[in-house]
Amino acid sequence: MTKRLKVKKRSRTRKLARTDLILTRFVASGSYEYWLAHGCNYLNSDLEEAHWSPLFPEIYKDDSQLSREGVVIRVNDFLESQAAEGSGISTRHSTLAAWACMDAETLMPFWGQIQKGIAELGVDPDIAMQGDVWHFFEDMVGGAAKWLQGREREEAALAALATPSPAPSFLTL
Repeated sequence: MTKRLKVKKRSRTRKLARTDLILTRFVASGSYEYWLAHGCNYLNSDLEEAHWSPLFPEIYKDDSQLSREGVVIRVNDFLESQAAEGSGISTRHSTLAAWACMDAETLMPFWGQIQKGIAELGVDPDIAMQGDVWHFFEDMVGGAAKWLQGREREEAALAALATPSPAPSFLTL
């Protein structure tokens, strides 16, 4: 049995080392920053309305150098301007903010999911307004909306429990 445990441990170690290598390459190649910006472009756009509104259009035109901080600052400035205009912050904008703040280790599984799904279709996920990639991000916004609705219901139920209810009528004089 001891040998079996060593084999499992070794294969787990190899898997972790492989994941670390993929993560290192993902960051070193600039894919991490590109996909932060690319994802923000999709999340700020609306597939249902067929309205493409990228926050980072330059990533499709040249070899622009983005940093995580630059992405976060631009998204933050955009969301502040939306709030100042009185448009409020929608679920789409909340998802946009969460995406912009992801570290490479958190973003990489989403990237892998997109790469795997798109590879089966034979299309390029790195281009603007790619329909299948856009659907992935729309599903993400929909999932966030469902989660937020669940939280609102949960908070309403907790508030109702915390609110003292009137005494039953048979106890009132």
